[in-house]
Amino acid sequence: MKRFATALVLCSVAGLAQAAPLRDGATGLTVDPPAGYIARAEAPDKQHAATFSVKRPSETATGCQVGFTRVPGNARRSQPEINAMIRSPAGQEAGRAALASVYNVTEAATVQLGDVSALLFLANFKPHRKLPPEAQNIRTLFAILETPRGRTSIVCTAQSGEFASRRPEFEAVVRGTTPP
Repeated sequence: MKRFATALVLCSVAGLAQAAPLRDGATGLTVDPPAGYIARAEAPDKQHAATFSVKRPSETATGCQVGFTRVPGNARRSQPEINAMIRSPAGQEAGRAALASVYNVTEAATVQLGDVSALLFLANFKPHRKLPPEAQNIRTLFAILETPRGRTSIVCTAQSGEFASRRPEFEAVVRGTTPP
């Protein structure tokens, strides 16, 4: 699998002031936003038991969404077993396939975030008549973290021309997320 240029586990945002972590009391999902970002709790939806928006204060359409979904089937597995599945070719392909109907995945990797292995994908929207034309100018970083309690998904978007400069910030959001 192609490796990300930036090693998430080795990077840090040293020397920069950060906002306080935000924790969902019902699930335990925690987000510690990077400097210059604000985390806000969003109302749970049909898919997510907890959701946070992590954005620059002036952002509306871009930035990150962090959500936690309970996956009862994960409870039958230990974290090392789940990590082995995530790191397996079949697990990586399943993650890629989940995005394939809407996105062209251009880069993929697995990284270790504490005791949790994560799938990371960079992707662009596939052209589709139901998407607005500006969707073709959006680049997305996806992170998928599985634990015995469920799945934490992180989706960060930026305009294609700004994505490279924002990528370290998005990776800091991933590193600052603690799944339940």
